[in-house]
Amino acid sequence: IGGVHMYFGSSGWVGYTIPHTGDELYISPFDSKRDTFIFGMQAIGLSFNWVVKKFYGAEMEELGGKVFDFVNRDIQDIPAGSDGVFATPWFYGERPPLLGVEARGNFLNLGPTHDRRHMAHAMMEGVCYQLKMGAQYNVQKRNFSWPKAVNVIGGGSNSVLWQQIKSDITWRKISTMHEKECASLGAAILASVAIGLYPDLETAAKVNTIARSCIPDAAAAELCLVAGNAGAVHMQGGCAGIGVAVRVQKSTCAPAAYGCAGLVQLGIGHIVADLAAVHPGLHIG
Repeated sequence: IGGVHMYFGSSGWVGYTIPHTGDELYISPFDSKRDTFIFGMQAIGLSFNWVVKKFYGAEMEELGGKVFDFVNRDIQDIPAGSDGVFATPWFYGERPPLLGVEARGNFLNLGPTHDRRHMAHAMMEGVCYQLKMGAQYNVQKRNFSWPKAVNVIGGGSNSVLWQQIKSDITWRKISTMHEKECASLGAAILASVAIGLYPDLETAAKVNTIARSCIPDAAAAELCLVAGNAGAVHMQGGCAGIGVAVRVQKSTCAPAAYGCAGLVQLGIGHIVADLAAVHPGLHIG
């Protein structure tokens, strides 16, 4: 109980192992003691795939599935914060309670010095912000504990760069499993316990071990704007009249301020920087 996983696939989710209960939606029961509470997200991988198809189409035709390795190499030198570009991974809408079906993808703060690398990197960051919003929502609304470490599964976990971004944004240790596509493995683990091959789930689960881990990079985390206070980000109701500027005072490569008036007009809500709570170098003004 207390373990947390994140899934990077076509869709995405944050899953918390919690004490068993029979009266909740988005609960997957496994035994008499434990459930998994899933906070699902509509299309995080599909939104990143849109970027790859639109901006790396020629490379995709040539390389096929290996295009994602090419993109990782192409954007590896883009700094945290994507030189001011911000992206939302909502190309196919998003699920309540944070957003809704009318949510759409956006690229903000684009300028003449930006190119496709910044947009791809910003979408990777946007996906990580979205996953963190789900975790924050569970902490704020359901009194779940903020995890000390997170295990990541799904195809997106193949990207070491993406997992480092996730670690920097959440300020948590992020670990990737040896077996990343875990749906069939999980079913096999449950069956193996049921027929007595393993004495319990804890023992059976040891067949999938941690392949690698990423820890937060302090310099990068200074530059990461976190799209959360999950309770404040929404598509309906608006935040007319609210403008927030986030300043990274110690940064040498991030822009001086990120204005949010445009976000309000788009109906996305407002973005706040919560890294100020854990790092004195960040100030909100």
